[in-house]
Amino acid sequence: MAAGRAKDALDDQLKATQARGIAINSYFEQRKANYLNGLAHRHHRGPEMLRALALTDPGLPQWLTWNTEGLEGA
Repeated sequence: MAAGRAKDALDDQLKATQARGIAINSYFEQRKANYLNGLAHRHHRGPEMLRALALTDPGLPQWLTWNTEGLEGA
């Protein structure tokens, strides 16, 4: 019974942490897009410069995809 409550509490904490992380990542991506858009419009060779930068999207940080599979056997 206590183990079930602890697992539920951990799951709730994980979901809350992931939700905060996703919100932070979303805000960062919006700011990055805004910055790159402004840079492309203001720079005399903006589109060419953006292609030269070849920015890659690493996706979500690893801690946002953390899972509890290792804890399920405990």
